[in-house]
Amino acid sequence: MTFAETEKTELKQKLTDSIPKEIVAFLNTHGGTIYIGVNDDGSVCGIEKLDDSLKKIVDMIESQILPETFPSTLNNLTFQFCLLKKDFL
Repeated sequence: MTFAETEKTELKQKLTDSIPKEIVAFLNTHGGTIYIGVNDDGSVCGIEKLDDSLKKIVDMIESQILPETFPSTLNNLTFQFCLLKKDFL
């Protein structure tokens, strides 16, 4: 499967400090999906340690984005994680 960036889709190879900026951009529009574990060319590179990644995103949201945005505006935002193939074996 190959992915492409659009107005409502953001591709991230890994978690970075720019994730809160992407979240706010989607919250200020009509929402969107952030795919983590996908290269800029749309190919899947996968991520390791899904639980750690989820915890980091929650921490970013809680510490860097105003709490007034919750929970109503989060309904328009989704995260998709592309895992490494070895995680399926």
